[in-house]
Amino acid sequence: MHGHPYHAKKGFMEGNNYWATQDIDIVEKLRPMFVSGSLYVRDDGKIAKNMKHQFESPWLFARTAPNRDCWFYMVIFRDTWKRIHSRCQSCWKVVVRPKTLEELMKLRNLQVELDMPAKCGIEVRDYVSGHYGGYFYADTMDEGKEIYRLVRERVSEEISPDTRVILKRGCTEFERDFGDSSKWSCDEYQLQIEKVLQEAFVQDVPYTPVPDYIVRHNMRQWVKWAYQNGDETYKLYTDGRPLIEPYVTYHEEAENG
Repeated sequence: MHGHPYHAKKGFMEGNNYWATQDIDIVEKLRPMFVSGSLYVRDDGKIAKNMKHQFESPWLFARTAPNRDCWFYMVIFRDTWKRIHSRCQSCWKVVVRPKTLEELMKLRNLQVELDMPAKCGIEVRDYVSGHYGGYFYADTMDEGKEIYRLVRERVSEEISPDTRVILKRGCTEFERDFGDSSKWSCDEYQLQIEKVLQEAFVQDVPYTPVPDYIVRHNMRQWVKWAYQNGDETYKLYTDGRPLIEPYVTYHEEAENG
């Protein structure tokens, strides 16, 4: 972010000054996405994303949150404008860390039953510790605390009291890239950038329920992930059969002389 003196003297957009408008030259900043076709301009002039079902994902949503355009906040605002959107700064998450595939499956059932914005799945990010994760979303710290108390109680009763449950602010990526979440802030300059982008982009976040065939496929990937990571509870979902037959071994003969 360039802090040219023009901003302080004349404001954000006044006069179409070259320096003042560099952070809101949307076409220049998003040119690769326009060229690749991942973004396009509708007839009404609004920028839209080419929506496609994600046919393979580590996550399954119990319910999406219609007031969260996470793709926009992460791909557009964080990756391109290098800032934490104000909406993300007011996002709170109750995080559950299942220890096994069996616990993950129980968490999935719990999330579906509670029917609140939540997801769970396998944790494939190399900067997150643990093989599995679950997330419940809240819009304020107080709401997060309320959800935490509910989830902590239900997880203790139905999964395990040893399963870790925490309350955190925003996405892991933000704290990794921008530091301590208690120190995040949003200045007037950023709010004006957000306003320009909000006016340029389609803001509707459609509810797109995940088809059953994708749910089945993703859960099969969970089983493969458990096998890959030495989690024997995967056999609860394979009729006790190994995914791959064990090797024929010969070291016993060496041990016995």
